[in-house]
Amino acid sequence: MLFDNGNFRASPFDPPREELIFSRAVEYSIDEEQKLVDIVWESTGFAGGAIFAGFLGDADELPLTGNVLATFGGHDPAYIIELTKTVPAQEVFRLTVPVDLITNRFIYRAERLPSLYP
Repeated sequence: MLFDNGNFRASPFDPPREELIFSRAVEYSIDEEQKLVDIVWESTGFAGGAIFAGFLGDADELPLTGNVLATFGGHDPAYIIELTKTVPAQEVFRLTVPVDLITNRFIYRAERLPSLYP
């Protein structure tokens, strides 16, 4: 599981192609003996359209639910989104965090903590 910013999906010298400008959480299956890599799951669709975070992102599988917590930190505003690992992925939770481009305050990653309340 990793966060793919998507920075090099398109060449900066080619005309912009909107379908290539997005970031995603992605899980790969790696067969070391056969030297094969396959995408098992990816998050590419979001309510309101694609999200592009050219830097600062994170993706973690949550141990209790199997969902994925993705952080799109290099975006204004930053998003922390919990997604199901279904195809297509469904949003379970979304937190929008304002960032400050003047003082360089951004979101690097997020972690899901157990509740403090029973």
